[in-house]
Amino acid sequence: MRRIANFAVGLTFVCSTLLVLSLSAWGDTTTTEKPLHVLVVAVASDQLSLDVTTAASLACEVNAACNVMHLIVTDNVVKDQLKQLHKGDHIQIVYSAETKNPADAKISTETNNPPDVKKSTQPKSKDTNNPPDPKKSTQPKPKDIKNSTNTEKPTDTKKSTDAKSQYVLKAWCVDSLPPGPRAREWVLLGSAGACFLLTLIFSGFKPTQLIISEDNRYSNSRFQMALWFFVLIATYIAALWLRIWVAGWDFIGGVNIPQNLLLLSGMSALTFAGAKGITAGKTAAPGAAGKKAPAAAPNFFLDLTHNDGIPAVAAQPAVAGQPAVAAQAAVPPQFDFGDFQMLVITLIAVATYIVLIFNFLGTIEYSKVVTLPDVDTTLLAAFGLGQGAYLTKKAVGDVGQT
Repeated sequence: MRRIANFAVGLTFVCSTLLVLSLSAWGDTTTTEKPLHVLVVAVASDQLSLDVTTAASLACEVNAACNVMHLIVTDNVVKDQLKQLHKGDHIQIVYSAETKNPADAKISTETNNPPDVKKSTQPKSKDTNNPPDPKKSTQPKPKDIKNSTNTEKPTDTKKSTDAKSQYVLKAWCVDSLPPGPRAREWVLLGSAGACFLLTLIFSGFKPTQLIISEDNRYSNSRFQMALWFFVLIATYIAALWLRIWVAGWDFIGGVNIPQNLLLLSGMSALTFAGAKGITAGKTAAPGAAGKKAPAAAPNFFLDLTHNDGIPAVAAQPAVAGQPAVAAQAAVPPQFDFGDFQMLVITLIAVATYIVLIFNFLGTIEYSKVVTLPDVDTTLLAAFGLGQGAYLTKKAVGDVGQT
């Protein structure tokens, strides 16, 4: 154990020595210990640099006295993350100030221009027979001393020894703030109430007309489309409301819809249109029995999980060579797996997304553009299979039963 400990200590010492030597070779590096809260002024199109400021607003763009810091990006991971930044975002950054070693620049300047000692200490004499006066030869004029010993210009030395500092972005994250206690609950309920109030007003206080079809029955496709539209609009209004409440009016808008959620909402609209087209085509076909008989009264759970049944058929005598048709009793609605599957998947998707949006609203980011939470691909695939099964049943079934 003692040998292992000694080996570990020795390895740590070697690594530390190599790190110090590498830093001294590249230059001086100073890294901030605490994150700095800044405001994004501009982001380069190539994601290699950005400008930030500690000011409270973007007025620094036109204010010359504003302190704007230019940060460069050398890490590929940080470079990819800069695609998420936008002008006006409030972020926290960790950066380092790196400079070149001034000693290296000084040494290189001295070696390039070495002073000529011989010329400065041994001035030539015009007459070799008459040796120069020792006083005159050993004490050259101040002007000669200045010209002979100072071979380097002071300005050149200053330029070579003054190393420029640059700020390198190491990491960043968007500033965020949780809303107040019970704020997201009240905002979600208020958004849902506002959507329902608009539905009441525009439907003449008969909101069920949105999900009841022409045969006086609840429609699966109408119910699904109306439910998803209601959830999507309510969550969008809630996100806007909380962003304005917590972050201010500068962050109004900028709420994007993710891809899977957009596909899920589009499937509902396509299923409704497809079901309407299938029913209309079957009704208008030659020899069709016509529209199915309307129900006496709509029944929510029965209409959404059962088929329409078979109506009673009265006896018909033989006419013009047609055989007589015996009377058939009515068949009550039967439990339909296609309708049940579509309803269950819709309810699971809605419940899952409500939980996702509830957690999403638990933290408000100071970002100009945010994206609503997305649904997973498994739920999207199950939703698509339910839609396909429902439309297939509508296509192969009888108009009076589906």
